[in-house]
Amino acid sequence: MSIRKQLSLTYAAIALIAVLAVSIVLLATLRAYYDAQEQQYVERNAKAIAEVAIDFIDDRERLQTQVNVFSFLTQTRVVIFDAAGEPLVDSGSPQSHQAVASTTFEVQLDDVLQSVRQTFGTDSRTTLLVLEDSQGSITQETTLLGEEEEVEGIIGPLAFVGGDSAETPRSAQIASAPIYNLQRQAVGRVELSSGLAYGRTILQSVTWGIGVAGLVAVLLAALVGWFASARLTRPLTSLTQSAREMAAGDLSTRTAIVRRDELGELGQTFNQMADQVERTIATLQQFVADAAHELHTPLTALRTRLELIRQPDNHTAAAQQQVRHLQRISEDLLTLSRLDNALQSPAMTIIDWTALLRSRFELIAARAEQAEIDFRFSLPDHSVWVNGNAAQLQQVFDNLLDNALKFTPAGGQVTVELSADGMLQVRDTGIGITDVEGIFGRFHRAPNAAPYPGSGLGLAIVHAIVAAHHGKITVTSQSQQTEFNVYIPVEKPVY
Repeated sequence: MSIRKQLSLTYAAIALIAVLAVSIVLLATLRAYYDAQEQQYVERNAKAIAEVAIDFIDDRERLQTQVNVFSFLTQTRVVIFDAAGEPLVDSGSPQSHQAVASTTFEVQLDDVLQSVRQTFGTDSRTTLLVLEDSQGSITQETTLLGEEEEVEGIIGPLAFVGGDSAETPRSAQIASAPIYNLQRQAVGRVELSSGLAYGRTILQSVTWGIGVAGLVAVLLAALVGWFASARLTRPLTSLTQSAREMAAGDLSTRTAIVRRDELGELGQTFNQMADQVERTIATLQQFVADAAHELHTPLTALRTRLELIRQPDNHTAAAQQQVRHLQRISEDLLTLSRLDNALQSPAMTIIDWTALLRSRFELIAARAEQAEIDFRFSLPDHSVWVNGNAAQLQQVFDNLLDNALKFTPAGGQVTVELSADGMLQVRDTGIGITDVEGIFGRFHRAPNAAPYPGSGLGLAIVHAIVAAHHGKITVTSQSQQTEFNVYIPVEKPVY
């Protein structure tokens, strides 16, 4: 996953965690607050009802009617118990309770008296409720059978006026208050329960609101993270591209990060490193080229002189062989230096891979015949066109065939095949390769190849040339069986 996606998801996760934390604290606080309010509501009404219930405690029918009115006004279940704890009257569920009263609500708000009148049942009963303040204090004046009674302290559910209490959930809060007579003796108890749980409805609304706000916050955080991450990843992308160009051989590449932060410091450090690497590589290449050139000239002159003074009975033949070996090493080092220097790469042209190989077969066949080796080759009937350098591809073929003939004893076989898709196969029945892993390393020689002459640079040169042609070379070897496969990309036919 990219850094941009990771940062966007991180921003979204942080926003989600923040929303969840705030939601939990807020909902817990609101829940505690509304639980306390609901408990306070039933407690205050229980005390208010207990103060007036003493007037009806001896009249069961009248007490039942009054309890029904209280149940309707407070939207709670009202139960009155006697001194022994036995229930005297029970209003039942507030939802199913049928009030028998005619009630007028007069509300004083901002010096304006608002009145709402509603009739319940058919009984001739009038109840006057006046809202004294915004805290919910209600004064009730009841007229029943021509008698007037005043009840103060009843708190009605304000949201019930004009609303539908049947859809409002019920609270689990329960409160009770003792009923005292004039002698302050407890003659009963009032219990209120199943009040309106307005807090639960509010909490549900708040929860939905928090959910929508949280979703919007998470989306905005992810969007902000996406755009913010662009500023962070843009210099990293530039640095990565520069590093890839350096890995491909372009040591002159530099990153263009100009910032006054850690990324800017990283870009500056990368450019300094690139400068140092370029200088070091250039110095090494120049050293190898100079060394190979300096070795080549005196070795050529020495070889010429040794050939002039060679006598059948002296040791100049061995010296001459060593000179040829040193000359071959210097030539290979010079070739590798040129291959390593991307700025001095040879020009590439479209060449006939088939014709190039066929031109070398006569010489290879003569060497194989002298070494008593069976040489076989198979070329396609048509031309195989590749984009490359003829001299370098010829060197690839010569080095592979030179090794095949050198390590194959008399009576063995060397086979060369070229397929139509540009795959060159060179097989031999020689001594095999005991260390295939490092076979393309410089100056690397397998343990079983020590008795044979060589510099250990031939296959390194082959590998470098094939890589420069965007090709691929592989090797498999077993006892008395070695096979090299060289693939060079095929170009369209040239007519």
